[in-house]
Amino acid sequence: MKKFIFISHKTSDEPYAKLLVDFFTAWGIKHDEIYCSSVPASGTKEDFKKEIFDALHQSIIDIVLLSDIFFSEGKICNQELGIMWHKNGNEVVCIKLPHFLEGTDLGLVSESHMLRELNEKPDIFHIKEIIKKHYTGELKTDENINNDILEKLLDGYAKIPPQETPSRPSRLFDESKPTIPIEYRFGVADVVGIGALNYDFMFYRDGLVSTTDTEPGAGIERLKGSYDIITSKVIGSKNRGFKCDVRLGGAAFNTIKKLKDLRGNRSVPRLSYVGVSGVIPKEIRATFASHKDYNVSFDIPSEYSFLDVKDWLVETKASSGLGYFEIRNGHRTGDIGQGINKELIPELVKNMSAYSPDRNALAEFLSRAKWIHISSLVEINQFLEFVYLLEKVKEFNSALKVSFDPGSEYMFEHVDKLGEMFCLCDYVFLSKSEYGERDMRNPDEVKALYGGGHRNITTNIIVTLSATEVQWIHLHNGTANSEVISMEEVTTIKNDTGAGGALVAGFIHSELINGGAKNVEHSLREAMKSQAKWMSS
Repeated sequence: MKKFIFISHKTSDEPYAKLLVDFFTAWGIKHDEIYCSSVPASGTKEDFKKEIFDALHQSIIDIVLLSDIFFSEGKICNQELGIMWHKNGNEVVCIKLPHFLEGTDLGLVSESHMLRELNEKPDIFHIKEIIKKHYTGELKTDENINNDILEKLLDGYAKIPPQETPSRPSRLFDESKPTIPIEYRFGVADVVGIGALNYDFMFYRDGLVSTTDTEPGAGIERLKGSYDIITSKVIGSKNRGFKCDVRLGGAAFNTIKKLKDLRGNRSVPRLSYVGVSGVIPKEIRATFASHKDYNVSFDIPSEYSFLDVKDWLVETKASSGLGYFEIRNGHRTGDIGQGINKELIPELVKNMSAYSPDRNALAEFLSRAKWIHISSLVEINQFLEFVYLLEKVKEFNSALKVSFDPGSEYMFEHVDKLGEMFCLCDYVFLSKSEYGERDMRNPDEVKALYGGGHRNITTNIIVTLSATEVQWIHLHNGTANSEVISMEEVTTIKNDTGAGGALVAGFIHSELINGGAKNVEHSLREAMKSQAKWMSS
């Protein structure tokens, strides 16, 4: 029988391949119509090379399971992928597995072949739609049966034991290259932000709220939303008639932008940002251009033109990161689509090669700053490469201050991987929900958060309790002191998106302007004033 589906995968990823075959056959596709080497009923019978070649020339749906070693160790997998790209009339579906290393050079797997995930229902529905478009056989149509099949796939995926992602040094730092040259070739900034850049679309659903007991900046924000679905939501008709704010955002970028407002007409602190920008999809541009209610230029470079040093904000023509938010009672919920943000490290590596291929150029730049503020990135492995880089940078400049805004997804899903970063930081900024029920007076809680280096750290955790209160936890050599600092102003919250960035900006600005002459309590009061002004504007 002619093959309809071809599944390319490494042998070590057999459990995921089998799970897909079970899903397809339960839906109605026959084993003989699928080629998957890990499943006897759908795999090689005699001559595996000939059967792979024949199946690839017959298949209409070609599925690639991307893992950490698919490209580096998958000789046959790479050849299969090459044939898939050379064919005409087929559909290629790329699925990344949990142990796929983000930032891997994907070659021909471009933005037009979005990476899907087997634990994301929108991605599974997308795969099913592609199959229904081409399959001429009979598929099960009973909704209850199909729901059971889907739940079985999701349940099976969750039960597959995770593979350890191999650790690796950061591609942003090469131990064999010099770092601090006598003659420095780049601009110098006082404060550098590191993080994603997203073009945020914020639709206001109802009125304002005057409150002192809310938790600013604690909205639900998912970092890996489906780019296609977010685009559809932005241009969807249900948003017509609602007030919409459109602006360039990202947690660390909001902090740098607010620092620009706080410095006013002064030339200090000098500001910079490490990130990658893209362009807005043409469907969104066309939709907004056709509606007089929205006057948006989508001139992304103009929104970061205030930066004093732009050497490390890489401009591309790829799709920008997108944020879709609904604002209700001043609080946001929404999703962020990765866009070019998932290629941040490869783009920075190219930038280094263009600027100074024989040096650790980015490390040189960062080591001359007074303060670095970093937020969560699209993928945790990408972020961990920056942790390694910042460890090296701090070795060269021990006076450098580092602050970190991990965000809810990192604190809820990846906190076990953040110990090194917490130890590295001078200040960690958390919302009340992100901090949770932890008690830093308990050594076990400190150890759980900070890992093996917790005994020797001196750091500060700033927890936003409400619009008028923060908790300051000072950790030193395994002991913790805690203090709640309040302000009297009552804040009318129009939009809390960016509130956390405003708080961090107020704190950094106070610390730098006062040169450490004032205490942390004073800087935290200035930070809350900055946050209150941002949310009510």
